[in-house]
Amino acid sequence: MTARRIPVDWHTHIWLPEHFGGKTSTPAGSDVTRGSPERAHEAMKDVERYVVVGLQTPWLHIPNDFIAEQVKSAKGRAIGFACVDPKAEDAPREMERAIVELGLHGLKLSPTYQGFDPRDKSAWRLYEIADRLNIPLMWHVGGGAAVTSTLENGNPLLLDPVARAFPNLRMIVAHFGQPHMEETVMLVRKNKNVFTDLSARFHRPWQLYNGLAVAKEYGILHKILFGSDYPNRSPVEALELFRRLSKMTEGTNLPHITPEDIDSIVYDRPPSLLGFD
Repeated sequence: MTARRIPVDWHTHIWLPEHFGGKTSTPAGSDVTRGSPERAHEAMKDVERYVVVGLQTPWLHIPNDFIAEQVKSAKGRAIGFACVDPKAEDAPREMERAIVELGLHGLKLSPTYQGFDPRDKSAWRLYEIADRLNIPLMWHVGGGAAVTSTLENGNPLLLDPVARAFPNLRMIVAHFGQPHMEETVMLVRKNKNVFTDLSARFHRPWQLYNGLAVAKEYGILHKILFGSDYPNRSPVEALELFRRLSKMTEGTNLPHITPEDIDSIVYDRPPSLLGFD
């Protein structure tokens, strides 16, 4: 148990084993049952609010109706992000249904996993809807381990035209845009509507340290969000790994990520920062 409850976990997943399949099989040895609703809700007991992120890729399809069910069962503690395939003809209709009818409050897109250039006009129609409905947009760019991943679509700088065209559209670059962390810092620094989260980075301490050191030098730590990427790690597990970062550079002349820096990222990012009550 944490001594102090985490206000928001900005990036979690809940799924069922039957959501996996398609062109790419589940990674060998992975425990997909850890993402079950029962286990996820138990893991979230140490946070006040949490974002449940949908995903629709060639190897994982989490229905938006399922995400809406998880949000409802959380009794006001969960915030649901829908997902649609931008290349699908019915993507705008399904997006509007997920937000307006199902009550989800954000949209997740993945140029890397879904195989599209974020500057493509076929995806632009979704940004227009998100802007009109005043919901945030979360991006998985950067790396992807699945064999169907399109790494050429993963550079966070490809999001800059979107951020410029829709200056009021709040955007979150998931996973610090890894391995393009310096590019993510540049994107976040110049666009007031762009944030980034640390999900799935805590077990890569050297990578995370370097990204945060650059972010601190450029003065954007206040735009970085804590996210566990559950079931990758529980919020408590992620926080424990995060705290170790403050000791990595003790006794050296390297830039230091202080306990105060870590506490600010974890405890000073209220839901209202991204427009949630």
